[in-house]
Amino acid sequence: GSTSPMSTLTAQPGVQTDSGGNISVAGAKPAMLSMSIDGISSTGPRSSGPITELFPSFYSIAEIRVSETNNSAEFVGVSDVTTISKSGTNRLHGGAFENPQNTAITARNPFSATVPRLNMNDYSFYAGGPVSVPKLYSGRDRTFFFPSYEALDLKKESVLVESVPSLGLRTGDLSSYLPKTFNQPGTGAPYAGD
Repeated sequence: GSTSPMSTLTAQPGVQTDSGGNISVAGAKPAMLSMSIDGISSTGPRSSGPITELFPSFYSIAEIRVSETNNSAEFVGVSDVTTISKSGTNRLHGGAFENPQNTAITARNPFSATVPRLNMNDYSFYAGGPVSVPKLYSGRDRTFFFPSYEALDLKKESVLVESVPSLGLRTGDLSSYLPKTFNQPGTGAPYAGD
C-alpha cells in the first residue's frame, strides 16, 4: 500500500482523481483546486495543480483539511486542501518506518508469462521535541523542532500489451474480421476477395 498522504485524500467525500492522477474536489476541475502547507501555497505555476514533491512526509502531518465550496477569500481556488504540519512537544519523541514491496510477494499480471520485477522501499524517520541548549536556553513550552525525512527507492518493470497486425492485415487482407464481405463506399458492391 501507499504511504502517500495524497492517496488518503480520495477517502474524503467529494474528492476524486482523474485518469492523470489529478485531484478534483466537489466536481470542480483540478485547476480550480488550491493547496497549501502551513498557509503557504503549494500550487504549481505550470500545472495549476498541487506540486506533489512539496507534499510533506506522511508522519509529519497533523491535519489535512478539505474545503469543498463557498470558501472565504483566504483561499484562492473553488476548493482547497490545507495541510498542517506537526510541531514538536515538550517531550522528545520520534519514530521510523519502512514500507517494502518486492517481486516475491507480487501477483503475476495475467498478460505476462513472469512476474515483473518490483523492488520498492519507502522509508522515513522523524523526531520532535523542545529546542534546548544546556545552560543557555530552554525551549520548554516555547520553541520546538520536528524534522522528518522520507525517501522512495523504486525499481520496477511494467507489462506492456500491444497488438501487432498479422501478415494478412499488413497486406490489406481483412478476411479474418466480421462481416465477411466489405462493401465499396458509394456503390455498395463488395470488394473482390474481401
